[in-house]
Amino acid sequence: MKKKIVFQLFFLTFSLCCIIIAMIFAGQFFFFHYWYIDKEKENIQMQLEQYYKSYETTQDEKTLQNIEASYFKQYGIMIARLDELANIKELPTGNYYIDVADKSNPAQTSIIVLNNIFNAKRDIDYKFGMIIASIINKINKTLLIDGISKDGGKTIFPLSMSIRGFGESFVTPNYNEIFDRYKYDVANPSVPEFHLDNRIFVERVLKEISFTDYNNSKINNTLYDNENFADRILQFQADWISEKVNLKEDGWSQSEISLNGIKYIESIKPIIKDGKIKELIYTLTSLQPLTKTTDLMKNYYVYIILFILALTVLICIYYSKIITKPLLMITDKTQKIINFEFGDKISVKSKNEIGVLSQNINQLSERLEEYIKELQNTNEKLENDLEKEKKLEIVRKEFIAGVSHELKTPLSVLQVSASMLQDGISPEKNEYYWNAIENEIEKMNTLVNEMLDLAKYGSGTYQIQLEPVNIGKLIKKIHEILQFQVEERSLKVIVNIEPAMVKGKENLLEQVITNLFTNAIRYTDPKQSIIVEVKEEQNTVYVGIENKGNHLSKDDLNKIWDQFYRGDTSRQRVNGGTGLGLSIVRNILELHEAKYGAKNTKDGVLFYFYLDKYNDTL
Repeated sequence: MKKKIVFQLFFLTFSLCCIIIAMIFAGQFFFFHYWYIDKEKENIQMQLEQYYKSYETTQDEKTLQNIEASYFKQYGIMIARLDELANIKELPTGNYYIDVADKSNPAQTSIIVLNNIFNAKRDIDYKFGMIIASIINKINKTLLIDGISKDGGKTIFPLSMSIRGFGESFVTPNYNEIFDRYKYDVANPSVPEFHLDNRIFVERVLKEISFTDYNNSKINNTLYDNENFADRILQFQADWISEKVNLKEDGWSQSEISLNGIKYIESIKPIIKDGKIKELIYTLTSLQPLTKTTDLMKNYYVYIILFILALTVLICIYYSKIITKPLLMITDKTQKIINFEFGDKISVKSKNEIGVLSQNINQLSERLEEYIKELQNTNEKLENDLEKEKKLEIVRKEFIAGVSHELKTPLSVLQVSASMLQDGISPEKNEYYWNAIENEIEKMNTLVNEMLDLAKYGSGTYQIQLEPVNIGKLIKKIHEILQFQVEERSLKVIVNIEPAMVKGKENLLEQVITNLFTNAIRYTDPKQSIIVEVKEEQNTVYVGIENKGNHLSKDDLNKIWDQFYRGDTSRQRVNGGTGLGLSIVRNILELHEAKYGAKNTKDGVLFYFYLDKYNDTL
């Protein structure tokens, strides 16, 4: 049932479109062939008569060109005034010619007119270019000219041109048609001078040239920038010189021609003076039905167009609301479901099969979205749990390995000292052994506390609440606490601190600075300097602690943050420390999401980090 309705609607629309197309084509065919062309000829004839009146009363060339341009713009009529050899009298950008003289009689000159060649853009022919380049560069100024002249050689239309000694010749378009009219039987036409009928073959020397400026790409030498018009003038010139054109002497000669599939009306009027044709007015008007037929026929089928438009709109609305729009919405929604996009709903509220299908798809989309979200949440929770478990396992392994390594030495010291006390060997050293036991117990306690801190900060579960911290004040406080150690090693501390507030956890930052400061004291050579610098930047605060002493290797700089790492002999247990201080610094700075690092300077090693600036007023 539904298929039958769809088919009927399709058949109705298809039939209507066929009727519309048949009506348009039938109307265009009838009016174009039986009425439009005759009407167009009358209009063209009327406009050309009006132009001819302007032509007779206007002497200025530029004014005439402006009038011709206005006729093209208003009526689509392309007009060109030609001389007796059918050369364009003057292009909008000027005249293009070669002025030559007789080699033996320089006073005898000739003009080679090239307006038609430039108008048709045939001057870009490479042979023509080679000839002109030779003339301009003064390589050779002698031209061999085969052409047509009707005034004894004063004005020459070139059939071909060449330079003496240059094998190639530039041949004018339509050369063969003109040659058939003026062919001659001469064994060697390259003699210095040859005349037969109106055809001449001469050798001339360059006197002057008038060419376009090839360096200016904006110059357009063509009339109306129309290739068909330019090529048709060349063809007309060939027919005119070959005496194949028959014109009315007292009016316009009109004919229909086709150029590159486009129909034109060609109109020609000869200008006769003293019984001879001195000039020709040549025009070409396009008959493209899509541009002018519609304008002339619009009053004929305007009501049909309105009716078809209204009917088409109604059909489109019907299809859009009843069938097309819901189907498109359903297709779009199912495509989104395929791409796991569940946000949009199908807003079809009809109660027919399409409406029921839309509701079912909406419910399916909602359920799929819920199931997928549950799966995603479960997966994320599992991934987080697995990641935390991996980190905790790594921390446990590192903790056990570190304890085993670091407790081995102090336990050995405790064992030896206890044995010595128990056996009563060297009673005078009992106090030494008791002090050794006490020191090792203190070191073991420090080691255990630091390892617990390290495990806590690196577990991935420890979170901090950021607060404003006066970093400069904190550094000065730590400096005072460690002043005794500084003096004990005869060190000098240079402090360059700018007042700055940072975002951080104060007790953790205190541990960072204490560890770095203690590290600097431990590894600075006696009587050397420690430089502490705090500098405020645009959005961050820079903190650097530099100790003067031995440089670290590139490998040490990369591994110095690792637990229990001591890269060279200068970082041995004899200097104190557990080997965990910098690891704790790293974990605390990463909790602050701070940029940190270590690098060698000119005289030592610099440890630095950047904290976010706290901009609110306390």
